[in-house]
Amino acid sequence: MWKIEEHSQKENRAFISARASEWANFPLFVLEPFIPILFYFAKWWYIIIGAYLLNLLWIPVRYKYFDPKLSEFAWKMNKIKWGVLFGVAIFLFTKKMLVEGIVTLVWPFITLILVMISPPYDIEKMKEIVTKAFSSAQ
Repeated sequence: MWKIEEHSQKENRAFISARASEWANFPLFVLEPFIPILFYFAKWWYIIIGAYLLNLLWIPVRYKYFDPKLSEFAWKMNKIKWGVLFGVAIFLFTKKMLVEGIVTLVWPFITLILVMISPPYDIEKMKEIVTKAFSSAQ
């Protein structure tokens, strides 16, 4: 787990800012590598609408609860995103699901758009919550 005292102020600021912005829209962030798998089973626009609604349901939770271990786990899992997305896209293309394959390849950009149209959050408040959680997790 990230240890604040082992890193420079610059590294800590970057880490805290990233975890704060990810936590503010956590459902979209944590599910980013995995949602395209669902495109095989349901219409892609239903999945996108569902992901957005799940993110909206997260709004009352984001300031009340923060789990540093879960946040860090999601951050590490998200690093495999492109490998999973390319694999899923190739699978969908072989199943003649061309639109779903293309949507899979642009899914990170769709996620970004969903974050931008989500209600805004207080980044400074999120950073305080994240900093406090990682400081006390030592």
